[in-house]
Amino acid sequence: MRIFARAIAAFTLLAFMTASCSTGGTEQARNISSSAPTSHACSMTVADEVMPAASPSRRLSRVAEQTRQSSVKVYDIDTRVRGSGTYFEFEGRHLVITSAHVLESSNIPFLRVEVPSTGEMVLAPVVYALLDEENDFAIAVLPQELPGRTPMSLKMREDHSGLIGETLVYTGHPASHEFLTIFGQVAGLADNTNVLMHSYAWMGASGSAVFDSRGRLVGILRAVDVNYGPIVPQITEDIVWLSPSSGINLERLRLILEIITLAEEVEGLED
Repeated sequence: MRIFARAIAAFTLLAFMTASCSTGGTEQARNISSSAPTSHACSMTVADEVMPAASPSRRLSRVAEQTRQSSVKVYDIDTRVRGSGTYFEFEGRHLVITSAHVLESSNIPFLRVEVPSTGEMVLAPVVYALLDEENDFAIAVLPQELPGRTPMSLKMREDHSGLIGETLVYTGHPASHEFLTIFGQVAGLADNTNVLMHSYAWMGASGSAVFDSRGRLVGILRAVDVNYGPIVPQITEDIVWLSPSSGINLERLRLILEIITLAEEVEGLED
């Protein structure tokens, strides 16, 4: 799609450069994207590819199935760092949301999105990203629908009051696994507003979207917890850090998508 590619390429660079993408993060957490390809065996025993931390409700089970239908793999362009992402529909556009740190080592603000069930790849420009102490997300616009995937509606859980103890769910592609659906319970909130979830995550799960029982986006999986003791750092493998969904400014995202649409219309007139 020439119109889409030309219109979005110029705007993508501007949008990505103006977003705050420092090399920061949080010192008490460790990112869990991985270098691709990942063919090593995972040290954690996985049963039936679904690992519930608590018995999910029927409503949450339905959301879990939706996450399986919308989950994708994502890669940066330069270094083939791999993470997980989620396919969304918003304002008539098809998007993929993942973690910004997946792109941190890349000089090109594009994602390669892979449909795990078919291996089909789609190149998507990143138009909105933020990486700092509080936030770690990147949003890419797809030129077309993803075959074999069903997008989730982008609904935000903006109010985190009452979140403690709730059971959440995500689907990701850690290590050499595909479509692991994992549940967890919110254990607390970090000082920088990141959500701490008692769950599991490891290399390749970064960027997975985490949802509540109403299908609302609570956060983006960014890291596992790290404790710094007197001798060596120790990873707390069952405490997962989420970049809060409240960091995604939907009004800004709407404006970005409107500009892209306008650019496409202008180019259509020129043709």
